[in-house]
Amino acid sequence: MSLTITEREIGLAITQQSFGISDAEALISRSLPLAKRFVDDALARCDMRRSGFVEFGSSDPETMKQVAKLFASDAMRGAFQKLLSAHFGCEVRAGFQLCCKIGIAVVGNAEAERRFAIFTSFESQVLAQRADLVDC
Repeated sequence: MSLTITEREIGLAITQQSFGISDAEALISRSLPLAKRFVDDALARCDMRRSGFVEFGSSDPETMKQVAKLFASDAMRGAFQKLLSAHFGCEVRAGFQLCCKIGIAVVGNAEAERRFAIFTSFESQVLAQRADLVDC
């Protein structure tokens, strides 16, 4: 899977200039629009500062393919976390669980970090599996 990039972004990469938050958001929105819309819709319904941790998923296979692509790249996940942190005004961590959930936690919130550790554990991954999702 290739990202949909602009000449400006290629220029930034060639000259090793930093991408800003707006650059990352534009690239994610352009390249993975279903994933971006899914996360935006889910996060619009939660208060991260109050709850500290949220997990959500989708049963739409095309959306989850894009979400998996977003999380498969360390660089894309890092940019996504920066985007979320800027949106919520606090540092967050994002995790992905096959098949197919996202977990987001506020860094420094002990209860949120505990729940995130459970979410990202191997045991939780095993328990999230279902026979109908083997080929998701």
